[in-house]
Amino acid sequence: QSTLINNRNRDLAMIYLLASLEGEEKELCEHIERYFHTFGSKPSCINDLKQYLVRLSASSKQHLLLTLTLPPSPSSSSSSSSQQQQQQQQQHMFYVSLAKMQRILGKLATKESTQENINKYITYALPPAVASERLPLDDVLLLCVHELVDQYHLLKSQQQQQKEGDGELWVKMKIIEAITLLEWARSISKCNFQFGLYLVVLYQKMNAYQPSIDLR
Repeated sequence: QSTLINNRNRDLAMIYLLASLEGEEKELCEHIERYFHTFGSKPSCINDLKQYLVRLSASSKQHLLLTLTLPPSPSSSSSSSSQQQQQQQQQHMFYVSLAKMQRILGKLATKESTQENINKYITYALPPAVASERLPLDDVLLLCVHELVDQYHLLKSQQQQQKEGDGELWVKMKIIEAITLLEWARSISKCNFQFGLYLVVLYQKMNAYQPSIDLR
């Protein structure tokens, strides 16, 4: 564990140094990619790299979008069931880290990619070890919500540019979809406070300050 921490500190120091020098973006991108492949399964990966990703030039961002890939899955033929489960969770964390990095670098999600992430959550979400834990794939659901909100802001911007007021409800359907997704996710992962906090933000966007009438 101490060796891993030392390696992380060393790699972050190199990335910091390269980011502070002019004309070193190519090597900086190489170190960012290497850091992702080493620490992409850790929740801290995105927080470590975000400040450097947003400062990259447009060409470097495009380069990373083309070159960043998931590491190969480890062989599970000789692993125990608990090891296989741990390896699967690590792959899911790599997937979430990659998707977050792509979002920071400017890649826009499509309706198809968001649905793919929802299907991934439904298929691979594993039950928590104890009742107080989050589900391992909760971050995938949060990623879907972020993607829907991104699509809402894009559609709203296009609507304002075209000066069309008739499609406001249609644009807000992206927020309604995000709310529906979060409410459903809360029924599955009952201990994830992030779902509840994000719901407060989205209901505020809809100017919904009181409970709706229950028509069931």
